[in-house]
Amino acid sequence: GVNSIGHCARMDNLLHSGTYLSTQFNYAITAIATQIDGITLFFQRVNSITPFAVNSSNIDCDNNKIADLPALPSSLKQLNCTYNRLTELPTLPSGLERVWCIHNNMTTLPTLPKSLVILNCSNNRLQSLPTLPRSLEILDCADNRLVALPTLPNSLVRLYCNSNPPLTRLPDIPAHLKDLRCDKYVEN
Repeated sequence: GVNSIGHCARMDNLLHSGTYLSTQFNYAITAIATQIDGITLFFQRVNSITPFAVNSSNIDCDNNKIADLPALPSSLKQLNCTYNRLTELPTLPSGLERVWCIHNNMTTLPTLPKSLVILNCSNNRLQSLPTLPRSLEILDCADNRLVALPTLPNSLVRLYCNSNPPLTRLPDIPAHLKDLRCDKYVEN
């Protein structure tokens, strides 16, 4: 059977006719061609993927059994690794704009890129967050074990920090914040 995207009989046609790849393989992906712009591997029961395409701007590998992600391509703009078994994320590329890493087993996050606009890291085991970039507009860190939040950037318009029982106090709230969800026992 085919166990590698690189061995698909029509890979050359795929690469020349389009730049987005979606797969229905139910096992480890061992090679992904370098010309693919987007990769979708959701609901496939995939255990591992290596390496990612060099030029990928979008990686969607949610709802699998992935415990470790390989190095991410520097061209990546969007990462969705929701509902996996991740305990950590690799170094995030400097141009990354959106991250969804919901429902994993992470206790820490790597340094966040300055370009990040959306971060949803809810439903993990995070006890703290790294410094938040000035560009961040949406932060969902609900259902974790956060004791405190870092300084919130002025660009933030949505903050969801509910269901963090150790969290009892919020940092200063940005003036442009439009949507705040936190537990009633949290003070500002």
